[in-house]
Amino acid sequence: MKAYVVFGFTLVFSLVSALCAEDKNSANSESLSVDQQLILACYQLDEVQVQKLLNSGADVNAKILSKNFKELFRDHWTQGTPGAISQLTPLLAVAGSNRHPSPEFVSEKLGKKFEPVHGNRALIPNYMLKERERRQVRIATLLINKGADIHYQNGHGTTPLLEAIVDRNHDLAFHLIDFGADVNVRLQAYIDGPGMITALHEATGNPDLVEVLLLNGADPLAQNTDGKTPLEYALRRSSYENEYESHHKYLKCVELLVEAIKKNDESLKLNE
Repeated sequence: MKAYVVFGFTLVFSLVSALCAEDKNSANSESLSVDQQLILACYQLDEVQVQKLLNSGADVNAKILSKNFKELFRDHWTQGTPGAISQLTPLLAVAGSNRHPSPEFVSEKLGKKFEPVHGNRALIPNYMLKERERRQVRIATLLINKGADIHYQNGHGTTPLLEAIVDRNHDLAFHLIDFGADVNVRLQAYIDGPGMITALHEATGNPDLVEVLLLNGADPLAQNTDGKTPLEYALRRSSYENEYESHHKYLKCVELLVEAIKKNDESLKLNE
């Protein structure tokens, strides 16, 4: 009887060990294909590696096609990972990359320990953020010039433009609009919350971005599945914001959206 128990325990232990080894291997970047390495390099904003992999023939529109490598894409600050990761492409990875350098990088450059907590991100020097924002734009430009699909959707309606706006990578968002990204695409709900959200809904809070979206045909009357328009988003968010500068930005967005709705109404009357 004891022999059977020992054998059973040994078998279970072996299976668990094998699964753990598989998980460990799945988080090993060396096990990635060339195409998957390109996606990871884009997410990490490794400009040199991106160029190298493209030169070696990596597919500019490849998808990661696996959830096994999720840990490689875990954000150092938020501890989150990209949604629908198996459908991640190089351009979508850039759009969802963090413009904040890793805590380890900041600690090394500034000579003091930076813990990966949300509040510490505000202490990162602006020049570090700007450098990464410029890198996002350069890598995205390279990918688009190589044929990356700017209109790609990941199955939930997320496009590079929507991803950039949701993640507050606004310099990249402006760039993608210049390249002709669809400004009226709809984002579906991932787990909970409303769906049918547009770039204009998500952009409220940045009046310059709202203005550019409107100039490029974004619909100011678009409603999400809860019936909320971008104007309602801006009004709600402004009521939550106590800091003067941020509150003023939301109010400016409200003004822009009200003006756009008025113009839309006038246009409809002229066409009647």
